[in-house]
Amino acid sequence: MKNYFLLFLAAILTFSGKHLSQEKPRGVELPEFVITGVQKINIPQMDKLKPDFLPTLGKDFFSPPISPEDFKLAEISNPINLNADLYEKKDPVNFLLRAEGGKETMPGGLIRASGALAGILFDGGFEYSRIRDYKVNAGSRDYLGKLALNYFTGNNSGFFSKNTLSVEASLGSGEYYLFGSDFYDTKREYDSRRLKLSYNNSNYSFLSFGGDADFSSLDLEETQITSSTYGMQEMNAHGGFDLIFPDVKFSGNTNFSRYINRIDFLNSGSSDLISLSGVLKLTPSVGFQIGGGANYYQSATKSSIYPYALISLKMGNSITILGEYTPGFTRLSPVSFQTKNPYTDLLQLTGNLEERTLDIKGALKFEYDKYFEINAGVRYAKSDNRAYFEDINADGIFNIAAISGVSTFELNTNFLFYNGPSGEFYANAAYLETKSGDFYLPYIPQIFGEAYYRFNMLSFLRLEPGIEIKLKSYESIVNDSELPAYYDLKLNMCVEIYESFLIDFRFSNILNRENFIFRNYPGKPSDLIVRAEFRF
Repeated sequence: MKNYFLLFLAAILTFSGKHLSQEKPRGVELPEFVITGVQKINIPQMDKLKPDFLPTLGKDFFSPPISPEDFKLAEISNPINLNADLYEKKDPVNFLLRAEGGKETMPGGLIRASGALAGILFDGGFEYSRIRDYKVNAGSRDYLGKLALNYFTGNNSGFFSKNTLSVEASLGSGEYYLFGSDFYDTKREYDSRRLKLSYNNSNYSFLSFGGDADFSSLDLEETQITSSTYGMQEMNAHGGFDLIFPDVKFSGNTNFSRYINRIDFLNSGSSDLISLSGVLKLTPSVGFQIGGGANYYQSATKSSIYPYALISLKMGNSITILGEYTPGFTRLSPVSFQTKNPYTDLLQLTGNLEERTLDIKGALKFEYDKYFEINAGVRYAKSDNRAYFEDINADGIFNIAAISGVSTFELNTNFLFYNGPSGEFYANAAYLETKSGDFYLPYIPQIFGEAYYRFNMLSFLRLEPGIEIKLKSYESIVNDSELPAYYDLKLNMCVEIYESFLIDFRFSNILNRENFIFRNYPGKPSDLIVRAEFRF
């Protein structure tokens, strides 16, 4: 039956390829921006394990502790993916070889190897991807190599028992054009580097401690507009500890971050930020926790102390209620801005320190055994010096502006149906208002929704339909124009030829809509990517 099915599928693809090639529309697959305020969820391959009691409203609350990238349709294909995630979080493999190509996607691939050597776990690989010129100079090219090493000490090594040492390194390069600007022939070539060192010790029942240092740099060379080389370097260091006693836990953390800008290898600016925090958490009774503490921030221009408070209540095995008060500072470096928007004006590229004078979150989680869970959350915040993008000086080249008196109101809910006889399903919806006075900040959708469903149609055929929606996103701070509504209908068909050999047929932007990342920058139109994957 499998052979007949493959012949039938080949005939369908031949017809659909002819149909798609007759059309020349433009669309987009949006990157996942931090500024949208929406968190991605990945669907797991295994039954859910009961989570521990959750003390805070961190990402593990609104995003359940599962592996989101495993739901393939949740991967967003950004035309310029400077920080591409090389690995999908799947079951461990020793070797993976992938080749792919499509209507709007040039042939590319991935090679990856993982295993253990002399007590050290390693995981490394190389990826190449290229997007065709679906519009004049709209294509891009990206290379990325990664290597991760992890070393674990045993339980009988004295002070060095239960230690974890990790090293992660990556190198990337690529090129793209400012195809949506008045300078559409301007090419930008980039080189990125990152090194992260981590250490953790959990040898003692009453004490755990650790730290990490993360170094990254991004160099861009631009033709025609400035013909200059721009460099951005960033360092983040963190250290922390937990003192754990019956019904009492005290946590201390310190963070240091620095970024440096360079133009033609000469420093053009730098900024440092230091933060210290201490939090005491009490558990008066089973399922009830309260906590409080303070965060201290020090920069070149100001220093501040903000309080911190939390409360959480778990009722039975199904319902958890949480609340958190977390004012403070949010730091965005030049690397962060360039990653979110590759079409920024490099001469004005700098960092930003946003001050959240008020930030209150509340959430409710309902879980039913291993079958499903529903989460609902609300957030209200006020902030000063909030950054946003706007192309006010040159069409299609974006400035980074900042504004004070910004209020944020967010409602978020998601539903997760875990893997079972009927498959698995995830849906998320959010309503977000980010305003200064009567005006909404640009390029932050007010309405977001997504849904993905995966099921086995046959023993060797898995289908994964999905849809993503983003509405009400303005193009300027005065809200005089609005981006078109974004709808992306997707379908993934995974055929298992052999146990270690899979073929994916990935349809994106099936409705063939013209969706935008930023004004003047549409992404890919309807695309069909055929991916062959071999594992052993």
